[in-house]
Amino acid sequence: MANIASAQKRARQMKKRETKNDLYRIKIKEVFKKAKKLSPQSKKKEQLVAEAYATIDRAERENVIHKNKAARLKRQVNTLATTT
Repeated sequence: MANIASAQKRARQMKKRETKNDLYRIKIKEVFKKAKKLSPQSKKKEQLVAEAYATIDRAERENVIHKNKAARLKRQVNTLATTT
């Protein structure tokens, strides 16, 4: 543990941010798992893609992932939902 007050505060902030970032990453992984299980004829396809886009956009807005990665993930979800 750090001895300097600013370093202690920084450690607390990083812990909180890591927790938040991990939650976003877990949500993105869950959406991908759902997309892989979904059949293309399913009626939930549009709802799942919208949910995935919202989750990915939120993670991008919070600077958890880069904008190019967000675009790539959206394309992958859309491809999974339409072809699988």
